[in-house]
Amino acid sequence: MFSSNWKQGIKLLGIFPLLIFLNALRILATYAHPSVDSLNWPGYPSPEYQIPNAQVLAVHLHLFSDEVDLRVLVDNVVEGKTQQSIKYVKLLVSSWPDQGDVSLPVLPPGDWNEATMKLDEKASAYDPEYRFMPLPGLSDVWHPVKIDYLDLKKVKNLKTVSRTRRLEKGDFLQVVTHPVFSNPVLMKISSFPDQFEHAYSDNEVAIYKQIEGLGIAPRFLGHVTEHGRVIGFLLEYLDDATTVSEIWNEETENACRASLEKLHSTGIAHRDAHRGNCLIRKDGSAVLIDFEISTNDVNDDMFTLDLDTIGYTSPRWEKVSLYLDIFLFRPVLDLPHHLWTYFTETY
Repeated sequence: MFSSNWKQGIKLLGIFPLLIFLNALRILATYAHPSVDSLNWPGYPSPEYQIPNAQVLAVHLHLFSDEVDLRVLVDNVVEGKTQQSIKYVKLLVSSWPDQGDVSLPVLPPGDWNEATMKLDEKASAYDPEYRFMPLPGLSDVWHPVKIDYLDLKKVKNLKTVSRTRRLEKGDFLQVVTHPVFSNPVLMKISSFPDQFEHAYSDNEVAIYKQIEGLGIAPRFLGHVTEHGRVIGFLLEYLDDATTVSEIWNEETENACRASLEKLHSTGIAHRDAHRGNCLIRKDGSAVLIDFEISTNDVNDDMFTLDLDTIGYTSPRWEKVSLYLDIFLFRPVLDLPHHLWTYFTETY
């Protein structure tokens, strides 16, 4: 009869075929999109999408589909005045071009907000179609302050690539300024009007509403709009705070755990608690960030997982569970990539 340790080992081994299969899907996705450098796969340059009268703000890739979505800022001269507007362009790619750049035609003025273009193997766009479509916005709008995206002055991008959001290039996390605020603030938006991105943003906005005033997160300062619809939010920019990864010690660990426990007391589990999502102010207090997957639908295991992973420590091994499998999932999934990178860069 197997001991409990043998049973636990067999259970752990059972997840490896699934992990190998998922890693194979990841590799196939990379080959399907030679432009994807967000996966850091060797040998595939990321093309630059160039439009004469527009700036490409974000690039969204579709897994296992020859489609690329662009979020663009268009400049058009109407009656002698330059008008700016946000548009969305979908590229249908018949064959990925060998050259590094993709040149698209001038985008016309008008009330359209979505366009579809086909792209051939020579990186030439053809059969453009322009249309106006009602675009969805975030649903949880509770703060009185609303500021249009184009009225915010961009200072710097804090993050431009997101595996979670499938963004090869993005404008979703920036430091910005506006006359309403005396100091720079943090802007976080859904770069594209799809249900997937909105779900993350809506969830985060709802969590900020619940924990407002507790002092365990940056202050929520308002919503970001785009042509009337809400696409994101503004937060206090903690310029003087330091990520725990840079100053990890017993004191900072205790501060992060204290903020997590305060979050748990409201019935919320963070679900992405790690050193990068805990900032330390100059006074030594800890601030939690990134509530995209936080939840009120909790159990004690979720709280335990939060406290275990805040220091990148493994969940308790004596209890083999789905949470332990999830903790092990990412390192195993990324192992082939890291080995490939090591050998190709070393030899």
